[in-house]
Amino acid sequence: MSNIDWTSLKEVLVWLASGTGAGVAMFALWEMLEKAFPKLNDLNALAERLITLAGTVLMALGAYGIQVGLEYRVPPGNWVEALEQVFAIAAMAIISALAIHGIKQERQ
Repeated sequence: MSNIDWTSLKEVLVWLASGTGAGVAMFALWEMLEKAFPKLNDLNALAERLITLAGTVLMALGAYGIQVGLEYRVPPGNWVEALEQVFAIAAMAIISALAIHGIKQERQ
């Protein structure tokens, strides 16, 4: 994470689309949301996990879509390549979100 140039949109998008970056960003965003909206603390662990999983996947896929739109990344050549990219990004984002959620639950 320390090797990222935070002033470079391209590098931030690459980090977010990695899945791991989206997981870390979602963790930080969720912490801020819990402070801003205390009712979120009343959610059970499953509801929180599902919300953060969905948020992480959407963040990672959104970053990927922006990369393709800005031509930072070569767009997939056909629907199979697009599906493979979406699956790979979503899988990494889910794994990352689950790991981060587990760490958070251990802290409580």
